[in-house]
Amino acid sequence: MKPPAFQFYPDDFIGGTCDLSAKEVGAYIRLLCFQWSKGKIPSDQNKLSRIAGTNVTPEVLAKFADGMNQRLEFERIKQSEHREAKKKAGENGAKKRWQNHSTPIDLPLANGMANTIANDSSPSPSPSPLPIKSSTNSKKKAKVEMSDEEWMASLKTDPNNQGINVDMEYSKACAWCVKNHKAPSRRFFLNWLGKAVADKPIAIVAKQPMPSVTGGIQLGPVNGRWVSVC
Repeated sequence: MKPPAFQFYPDDFIGGTCDLSAKEVGAYIRLLCFQWSKGKIPSDQNKLSRIAGTNVTPEVLAKFADGMNQRLEFERIKQSEHREAKKKAGENGAKKRWQNHSTPIDLPLANGMANTIANDSSPSPSPSPLPIKSSTNSKKKAKVEMSDEEWMASLKTDPNNQGINVDMEYSKACAWCVKNHKAPSRRFFLNWLGKAVADKPIAIVAKQPMPSVTGGIQLGPVNGRWVSVC
């Protein structure tokens, strides 16, 4: 997209046009606008007159070497370089923020996990946790964080994860990240576990004594056997 405007410096403009008449200044401004939009002004005198709205004098034409005002082209280049610098700074900033929130996966380790899952449907041994570190705020007081082994152990003892094979889910998450070229993090795996918990079958617990097949009421187990009253 072409830039719609260019910088205008009043002092420089007054100094460069003080020897021109008001009509010549008007023609000069119109020709500058045409060059900014089209790249250069035409050489045909009739076209120049239509663009300028009046006859273009030699004094005005002298400011356009080979159909271009050099100062205007300098402003175009400067504006383009400024946009590129801002774009690159934005990309670098986004890359830095991403790196601060996630650590790239160890591809050899993750590939091994993926192959294990593909070749063996049985639960695999507990994998060594990846070197994932949580982001910290440098302005806050530094605190000791759990190691990856401690963190995985805490997930296994969490009552919310009861009935979930944390090691197996961890292997599945690593394999998914390798396949989709994603970088895992602790937050990613917590979300993964949350979905596994949500998909877990709900256990049905009887809240009242259940009737026995003989028509009585089962009170409960005694020495491993159910006792009922008929």
